[in-house]
Amino acid sequence: MARHVSYNPDNGCPVEAALDTLGGKWKGVILLLLFRAEHRYSALRQQLPGLSDRMLSKQLKELEADGLIRRGFAEGTPLNVTYALTPLGADLAPLIKLMTAWGEAYLAQGTTDSVTP
Repeated sequence: MARHVSYNPDNGCPVEAALDTLGGKWKGVILLLLFRAEHRYSALRQQLPGLSDRMLSKQLKELEADGLIRRGFAEGTPLNVTYALTPLGADLAPLIKLMTAWGEAYLAQGTTDSVTP
């Protein structure tokens, strides 16, 4: 016998909460880069040439506000801002790996014209 799960809209849907937090044109790419290593702002900017400074800053602020990344400072002059995953962000690793595999299979079907956000 199948059991149906219902959600109280006042409590929210966990899938919607996850999609809302990870949603955004560039958040997936930013998280993927930060899974590989901590990055300075300038390095992220260089690796994402189609992304404006304004949009990168906005996406980073949202990821930081959601507790997925942290902003730090690298030694030196001038002061360099760095970004890294928080433990909560690192918990996304299995999900990001699954989403990467699904996305690669989806793109291989030729169902989309673009591979960039």
